[in-house]
Amino acid sequence: MTDAEVICEFMEPRPTKRPNEYALGQCHRDWWAGTITERWAPVFEVCDPIEYLGRLHEVEAQLTEEQWLDYKCALLEGVPHSTWHMASFKASVHALADQKIRALAELIRAGKEQG
Repeated sequence: MTDAEVICEFMEPRPTKRPNEYALGQCHRDWWAGTITERWAPVFEVCDPIEYLGRLHEVEAQLTEEQWLDYKCALLEGVPHSTWHMASFKASVHALADQKIRALAELIRAGKEQG
């Protein structure tokens, strides 16, 4: 699964039927979008990139405190430990959507392996 699929599956199970098998208006999904190729795509593949961060805030709201610590560490990858105090604030505020998607997907995958 792609990182985006991992996050969307965490927030909402992927529909079991193909998009064209639902009656018009019958199947509204917040995290999955039906495509013209009749597959379910993660919302990140079809929504406006400006919406990404808002969607990611919804995912972040589901994290436990322990998961938040792991998430911040993932965003700080490559930053010297001596600068982590200020860098941790900047990392969480200024992280690009792609960085957050990658870090959240790693965190969710790790949780599934443990559970």
